[in-house]
Amino acid sequence: MARLSANPPRSLILEAGTAEERRELGLYWAASLNCSNPERPCLNCPVCTQIRVGFFRDLELVDGGEGTIGIDEARRIRSVMSDHPHGDGTRVILLAEAQELTVEAANALLKSMEEPLPGNVFALLVPVRQALLPTLISRSLVLTLSRVTASGVIDPETRNWLGSLADFALTGRGLFSRTGTKGSVDKALVLRIVTAMQQSLMARLHGQNVPDGLENFLSRLDHGRIFEVNCFLEDTVECLQVNANPALVLDTLALRLWMAAGQKS
Repeated sequence: MARLSANPPRSLILEAGTAEERRELGLYWAASLNCSNPERPCLNCPVCTQIRVGFFRDLELVDGGEGTIGIDEARRIRSVMSDHPHGDGTRVILLAEAQELTVEAANALLKSMEEPLPGNVFALLVPVRQALLPTLISRSLVLTLSRVTASGVIDPETRNWLGSLADFALTGRGLFSRTGTKGSVDKALVLRIVTAMQQSLMARLHGQNVPDGLENFLSRLDHGRIFEVNCFLEDTVECLQVNANPALVLDTLALRLWMAAGQKS
C-alpha cells in the first residue's frame, strides 16, 4: 500500500478478511494518504491518531454495517466532495460493508468515481467484490486481504449457520425452520456464509483443514463438483445484488448443495 499511496487509485476495493480487518486496513490506507511524516503512516502523529479513532476532517467513514447506504447518503458524500480537502493530504471516502449500497446510491457515487474532483479517493470494503455492482468493480483497483484458513477465525454465528447448511446438504432436513423465522437471515449473514464457504472450498482443494461442520459435506465433492459449488456461491452473491430475499436466497443455495451432495462423483 505504500507504493499505491504515491499515486493512489480513484477507487480501491478491499475484499476478504473480516469486517474488522477490512476496516483497519481502510483506516491505514487513509493514514498513508494524509500522514506528513517521511515513513508514512507513522501511526503516532496527530493525523494518524485522529484517523484511527475516526475523527479526521478529511475522512468520510460510512458504515453499511449500521444499515443500508442509500441515495441521501450518496448525495451528502457528493456534496462533501465538491469542497477541497481541509488539509494538505487526500480526502478518503471510506465505505465499510459497501455491499449495503443501494443500486441508486451506487450509481450516484459511480459518477463521482468516473469524474473525480481533485483530492478525493474512494475505498470500498466488502467481503467479496462480487457483492458490488460490476460497474463499481471495473472502475476500482481490487486488493484481496490474505484469506485466513477455513479453520481460522469464523464468528460463532456464521459457524453455526455453516453447520446447519452442511447438515441440510447431507440430510435435506433442519434448515428451513431456521430460515423461516422472521428476521433470522439478512444480506450480511448470507455474505459471511458465502465467504466462509469459499474459504473452505479453497482449503479443501489445497489439503488444508476445514471447519468441523463442513468436513463431511466437502469430503463428498471431487474437484469438479467443488468448482460447481463455487459457481453456486457466486450465483448467491448475484441474487443478493438485485435485492432478492436473503432467506430465500439461502434456501436456494441449500437445495443446490443438497443436490450436489446427493450426486455421485
